[in-house]
Amino acid sequence: MSRHNVHESQQRELAQLRAQNQELMHINDEWDKEYREQREAFRRYQADAQAAQTENHTAIARLKNNLATVEEERDRLEDELGRYQRELHALRERLAVSESMRMCGGGGEVVKLEEELSLLRQQVKAYEEDFEAEKREKERLRDEKHSAAVRYEAEKTSLQLQLDRCQADLAHFTAEANRLAQQLKLKNQYEEDRYREHLENKGFVSRSPGSGLPPLDPYVEIDQKNILLPPHRAASNGLASRSRNTVQNGTLHNGHPQLVTNFAKLSVGNEYVVPTARLSNGGWLPPVHSNGPRRQGANVCRLVARGVEKDVVSIKNNSDGLSSSDSSSSVDDSDGLEECVPDLSPPPPPLASKGRHACPHCARRFQDKKTFQQHRDKCLA
Repeated sequence: MSRHNVHESQQRELAQLRAQNQELMHINDEWDKEYREQREAFRRYQADAQAAQTENHTAIARLKNNLATVEEERDRLEDELGRYQRELHALRERLAVSESMRMCGGGGEVVKLEEELSLLRQQVKAYEEDFEAEKREKERLRDEKHSAAVRYEAEKTSLQLQLDRCQADLAHFTAEANRLAQQLKLKNQYEEDRYREHLENKGFVSRSPGSGLPPLDPYVEIDQKNILLPPHRAASNGLASRSRNTVQNGTLHNGHPQLVTNFAKLSVGNEYVVPTARLSNGGWLPPVHSNGPRRQGANVCRLVARGVEKDVVSIKNNSDGLSSSDSSSSVDDSDGLEECVPDLSPPPPPLASKGRHACPHCARRFQDKKTFQQHRDKCLA
């Protein structure tokens, strides 16, 4: 046999083996598919059987309970039936006695027994009616009790859900309130420190916390000769004259009456200007930490008398027609006034008023929560 024939026979055998392999693989796939289908069917059948078994157990337990109830009712009815049978037997015996007596000629006694028998029959009938009515009433009460139990469980579940939801809301609102309170506390502390630092940079002196006195208010409407009042208060010539004379006499006017009482008597005398002229945003100098407009040309002075320092601000107001002395003039040190120097420094930057999230340290506001959190972490670090 030549080599070519051997090669062809091997090729044919190889093709035959490949065909058999493909056929076996196809049969194997079909068997695997059928096995998987049968396994899934078996699992479904097993689950259905388990569910049916559980349902059967539940039904059996329910039927056992019903059977126990029915047996109790049957026993009670049998007792009632036995009692009625005994009463009926007694009545029959009495009826037989009455019949025998009537046959013997005792007519009056027979009539009496018949009347008693009739009364007993009516009594038995009344007992039967009472028994039926009591039976219906018990069934009605049992149904109502079952319905009430179902409603009670439903209402209990609903109220428990409401209670859980309210407790969750309460915990959330409490945490939010604590967070906002802490944020407000930090913001107020920051603004207070900022305000105090600004006053110290301008040369004002703060009181110690243990002094028992309110903090100094540097915005006092006074200069060397004139007390500057708001426009609606400056129209009174008599008041302006009294204010001018009071300043020339060395007395002190302050925006806080309690400070006037304490320091005017100790420092410069027992008299002081009674009218209290507070600064407003209508062209007058607002507080440093306020976002309102600041009037240019304010003169910062310091009044020192008997070891007590008091901050004073004089405002040069030429547009309102009020006379004021030169801001650069000086007064004798014996009167307790130092030289006033113009305060031309710009006001502190206003706090941002837009945004839902405010930084507790620098009070900046942000619309984006993520940006706010990044800024807060850097600012409080």
